[in-house]
Amino acid sequence: MLRSYEDLQAYFQREQIRFVAVPEHHAVELEVSVLPATGTMIIFWHPQPQLLQLIFILACPVPPERLAALESALIRCNHALMIPGFGFNHDDNTIHYRLTLPRQLDGGMEDAELKQALHVAMTTVRNFWTPLQRLLHEGLPPEQILPSASEKDDR
Repeated sequence: MLRSYEDLQAYFQREQIRFVAVPEHHAVELEVSVLPATGTMIIFWHPQPQLLQLIFILACPVPPERLAALESALIRCNHALMIPGFGFNHDDNTIHYRLTLPRQLDGGMEDAELKQALHVAMTTVRNFWTPLQRLLHEGLPPEQILPSASEKDDR
């Protein structure tokens, strides 16, 4: 059972997952690769409110001429997903997937809950990585983002 930010760090140590602690934000940062997707995941253990927030920042800068298409595509993705969470940070030109979960009433979280949250975030990003790359670099129209996410990448 995870009951604190220190327990969150201990979890990643136990699982032998490399991370960088960011104690001033009650966060850990992980370099993530769920092929073909790559990026950085930041996990925040918010003391108040009692939330766990995972933000997977995708390693793919957005060309300015594709910004409107990207914004349209992300809205379509979020509408279709059971757990929406795609966003765009205009300040640093990054796409991210954010998953925020409440912790239990006592402030804790089971290891299995964290593992499931990590799985959901990484699977979602992996499923949309190739279509987002095609949208940004090959001109895939935003209305094709969902059909493309469900196709196998045979290239």
